[in-house]
Amino acid sequence: MMTIGEFALHSGLSVKALRFYDERALLPAAHIDPQSGYRHYRTDQLRDAVTIRVLRAAGMPLDLVGQALAEPDRLDALLDEHRRALAARRDLEDRGLALTARLGDWQHGADVAVRDAEPVYWAGARRPLDVSDDVTDDADDWGNTTLESLGQALFAAGHRPLPLWWTTMRQGLSPAQVDVLMCFATAEPVGAEVALPCEQIETGRLPRRREAWVRRTFAQLEGDLLDDTPGGRLPDPAVIALLAYAEGAGQDDPWELRQIGVPDASGQPVGMDPAFTLPDA
Repeated sequence: MMTIGEFALHSGLSVKALRFYDERALLPAAHIDPQSGYRHYRTDQLRDAVTIRVLRAAGMPLDLVGQALAEPDRLDALLDEHRRALAARRDLEDRGLALTARLGDWQHGADVAVRDAEPVYWAGARRPLDVSDDVTDDADDWGNTTLESLGQALFAAGHRPLPLWWTTMRQGLSPAQVDVLMCFATAEPVGAEVALPCEQIETGRLPRRREAWVRRTFAQLEGDLLDDTPGGRLPDPAVIALLAYAEGAGQDDPWELRQIGVPDASGQPVGMDPAFTLPDA
């Protein structure tokens, strides 16, 4: 048997590290003196100590190190798993480093303009969205298909959708839930004659108003923005600038934000105008 100090000298693991690995049952002491509490180790435990040092130097997490020690025949499979995790992490780090060149966009934001907007009626399809976990559902696909279906339902009910659409959010039934609305402007009020299967329809009227807004083309929104990572897509720097502007102007309701579609001459969407209704002067 070796004392913990002797074992530390032979293994290259510090006394503090040996106590740490003992507490986590990765390298438990072979014997602990009941009187003094001193730890002692067998010589053959040096093999496990070497394994721990090598795997930890390779960055393997403690849970996989524990599996490698408990099931040495699975070492190759565990190493493959770890290599894949390392490759994914390095890829994410490289992407993060590439994005640092664009951090100025988030620091400086975008130029916010103000415009007068005429009153307009609207109809919208509402969907509850739970944001307590990472949002990984098909929200974008739902938005596109629902907006198209809403336009068709409006036409079928005799209404004329205007070339003006937007998406907005409201507080849901709980702090971890928001309601997403896909809305079409209409020339006249919409009633219960408009319906969509499995969707809740809301209607209303935006009054004459002054809006703070920023023009964003889809080309400006392209590029790697970490869409596939926990937390989802990075926030649009223009939206951050618009939120700050609205707050400075006395608009403290974040649910006033509308992402208004921008069509080209043929009616195809080419961008989004984030916009806020400003409070009356």
